Amino acid sequence: MAFITKKEFQRMQDQIISIHYKLKTRKISINNLIEFKTLISDYMMAIATAHREEVNADGLYAALMLCLDQYTYSETGEVFVPDRIYDIVHNIYLQMGCSQLIYPDHLESRWNMKVHKRPDLVGSIRKVYTIDDMKLYIRDICNKNNRHLEDIEWIISPKYDGISACLEFRNHKLVEALTRGDVDGAGRKGQDITPLAQSLMNIRDLEKIIENGFLKVELLCPQSSFEHLKNEYRNRRSATTGIVNSPKNVGYGHFIYAMPLLLDMEDKRGIFYIPENSEKISNCTDTKYIIHTMMEIMHKIRSKDFPYRVDGVILYPVLPRDKTDIMANSMAFKINTAENQSRVEYGYVSVGRAGKAIPMLKVEPCEVNETIVTDVSLGSFQMFYNMHLMEEEVVTIFSAGDVIPQARLSNPRIYPKDADELRIREICPYCGKPLVNYFCKNPDCPRIITGAITNFLVKLGIPNMADGTIEALRKANLVHTIPDIFTLREDMIAKLPGFGELSAESIIHSIHDLERRPISYPVFFGALGVPGASLKTWEKIFDIIPPEELIDEMEDFYEGGSLPKNYRKYSNLYFRLMDCDGIGTEKRDKIIEYLEKKWGEIRKLLKYMNLVTGRITEGEVVFTGFRDAIWAEKFDALGFRVADAVTRKTVCVIASSMSTTKAQKARDLGIALFPSYEIDQAYEWCKKWLDDKHDASRMMERILAAESFYD
Repeated sequence: MAFITKKEFQRMQDQIISIHYKLKTRKISINNLIEFKTLISDYMMAIATAHREEVNADGLYAALMLCLDQYTYSETGEVFVPDRIYDIVHNIYLQMGCSQLIYPDHLESRWNMKVHKRPDLVGSIRKVYTIDDMKLYIRDICNKNNRHLEDIEWIISPKYDGISACLEFRNHKLVEALTRGDVDGAGRKGQDITPLAQSLMNIRDLEKIIENGFLKVELLCPQSSFEHLKNEYRNRRSATTGIVNSPKNVGYGHFIYAMPLLLDMEDKRGIFYIPENSEKISNCTDTKYIIHTMMEIMHKIRSKDFPYRVDGVILYPVLPRDKTDIMANSMAFKINTAENQSRVEYGYVSVGRAGKAIPMLKVEPCEVNETIVTDVSLGSFQMFYNMHLMEEEVVTIFSAGDVIPQARLSNPRIYPKDADELRIREICPYCGKPLVNYFCKNPDCPRIITGAITNFLVKLGIPNMADGTIEALRKANLVHTIPDIFTLREDMIAKLPGFGELSAESIIHSIHDLERRPISYPVFFGALGVPGASLKTWEKIFDIIPPEELIDEMEDFYEGGSLPKNYRKYSNLYFRLMDCDGIGTEKRDKIIEYLEKKWGEIRKLLKYMNLVTGRITEGEVVFTGFRDAIWAEKFDALGFRVADAVTRKTVCVIASSMSTTKAQKARDLGIALFPSYEIDQAYEWCKKWLDDKHDASRMMERILAAESFYD
């Protein structure tokens, strides 16, 4: 997904709301939504990544409903966004104080709805993504039920990627079939697809086996069936949803296979499994054996010859019916598709905030780790030239650290016979100037100007001032340097296209907050973006050279709006920097060069900022299982020291896995706990914690809310 400005995002949001209104008023049909797939997908991805603060409840609701309706009721069954993205956006919707989504809008002809007699067979399943979380789940099940590992019978099954349903049998006959549905005021309901289910390809076999009882199944379109349907549907998943969710496709039931998962027979106690591609484990004394068996099944189902779509494995604990809801106590270990292949469309240059250029590839959309990827990084120009990529070549796309999509050559290489080697012009796309050593060195480049201002604000924790906002202000000739942001007024911003009174008020409030908030000198200078000088570097500098001394010396030499040409010859600072740990001649020269160029701007900023000597520490934040230098600086700027250990001083813990020792200790101490992929929410939490610092009752409410949400 390409970068989206705030103005573009707001325009997308208005379009999403309009499309949903047209769908509700039947001005367009469900199947027309496919025309807006890119718009809806980009909007959802933007919310999940960079535009959470700009979204409104109406836009969120409209997008969620459009995704849900398209998937549930269209003939194509197209999935607009991966499940994980949908879940993230849905959680944001709930966190805004909005009510739970009920069910897709009743827009098209569809099956009747009925209340489930056995909703426990079609409930949601806890999802995990790491081995540590699997171990934690097994331990939690044992502890919650006060039973030893060997006292529980475990069932391991492939997690089939289809539509869940519950079938009821009486006297060896199917009498009712309901899809899973969702929760509403009347209870758990599902679509009554009984007429379709009576013609499922294996329904007669099931009727022979089951006399009386309820059977949980996953409705799937196997590869053999899809061969007859590939002209009508894009893939097996869309064929399944298209057939099952539309009454007019009732005659296509024989293309759908009901994969039996769980069977509750009325004449016997407990829940029995019909074993197909699954295993049952009893009297197991070692968690490792359960996990090993799950991995073996995972390897089997990932085979290219496996006839059904799967996206993981499920672990069911078989417990007494009166003590547990089997689905609520089950766990799904989802497969993260770590890599995929796609064809190159063209190459281009991306320039970062500091002017560094990176070669990029535009590729045909593909899914990697449940994320739709259209743009991938090649790391560096040296890497690009070593690859000798060809035009329209098929490359392997993977996630670097599960975050940044990158590309490498496929084996074997695939490209057109007459293809030429791919070329990428070493030109800055923002200013059109040639790159110098793969950097844009143009001081007037819009990207450099915008990036410097944004970098400063981001590191100091200012919301509503992302790249898109700064770029709009720059184009309106309102800001060109960092000090310019302090001269902004609400009326200047409100009249700009894409803004308004509320946006302007929020921006000005943030600027005033920055003027009032105490900020340490290392944090301030670290936010300036001096090449090679991070927050830690400035802390080392100010350990040797007091900040007041540095400022006084620069002011002594600064005359008539500039520094004298022979400044370095007489500068005490120039020589004393070499006494600082980790600073050599190259880093020293970069620092001095920056101060020489930018001191005029810096001295203006000093008048606006409330700078203090020494470190400001409001509390501690702990990262566990990962490291992120950029976010560490952001927390530091707020006054939160990033610590290694969880103590009573810890405000929140951010963990890559909820099963780590530090995450568990956070639970024990009642400390707010956040997953690493929601670090931005942890950051907002800390900001609110500062606001509530002196209000004990509100603070306790916030901590309890965090515990309940992430427990």
